[in-house]
Amino acid sequence: ELERSTVMPLLNVVACNLQPFALLAWVRALERRDGGGAARGAVLALAITGLSLLVSYSMQSTFFHQICLGLWLKAALAHAVFDKALRLGSRAFRHTTVGAVVNLVSIDCEKVEEAQVLYQFVWQAPLLLLVQSALIVAVVGRRPGVPGVATVLVTWPLIDRAACAAGALRARAMRHNDERVRLVNEIVQGIAAVKVAAWEESLARAVAKRRAQEHALVRRSTLLMQLVGTAMIILPGLGLCVTMVVARALAARRDGRG
Repeated sequence: ELERSTVMPLLNVVACNLQPFALLAWVRALERRDGGGAARGAVLALAITGLSLLVSYSMQSTFFHQICLGLWLKAALAHAVFDKALRLGSRAFRHTTVGAVVNLVSIDCEKVEEAQVLYQFVWQAPLLLLVQSALIVAVVGRRPGVPGVATVLVTWPLIDRAACAAGALRARAMRHNDERVRLVNEIVQGIAAVKVAAWEESLARAVAKRRAQEHALVRRSTLLMQLVGTAMIILPGLGLCVTMVVARALAARRDGRG
């Protein structure tokens, strides 16, 4: 699964970079006035369709193999945690609780699975950005290509900072979640004393307060991650738009001088 999840992203990078050239060749074939342009355009249209299917297949296959590997790692970690927890003595539970052990399996192992699904973007995204930047400069030239590439490179650290901020918010939410689980576990263990002393309402308010803090942080981190995902989709198009505007302005300037 690890080998497949490495080969498929490379295939996706190649297919993504071939698509613009196939589309450009298709447009040029349509502009031809001779009879060979129609046949070449049909072949290129089939090639564009094949590349689109290849991009979709490579991306879906990458996620499939990464999810399979993540599920395997999650199951292995859960087995290791429960195997250790079942052999703990009474002294060990002075420093931990059943809720903390369950929290390790239900949340931490889940995060390992999510990280495994997304880890290939750590190297795939910079590689794709580098190849596309080089191709843009090679095709349109240095003067119109550099501003578009610079737009992408300048904006990318902002996305990285936003993703780090979202991770920090989620880490804070996890601490509130651990406190809530620990409190609920103590309430369940001492439920007889809670009933006798009529502490239900005060303890319910304490649990609700921790849960509200956790939900607020989760909402903020989720919003940031949605903004990061949207920016990652828009960013390549923004760089291309800047490149096209600069190329158009340079062409108009040359025509004016001519």
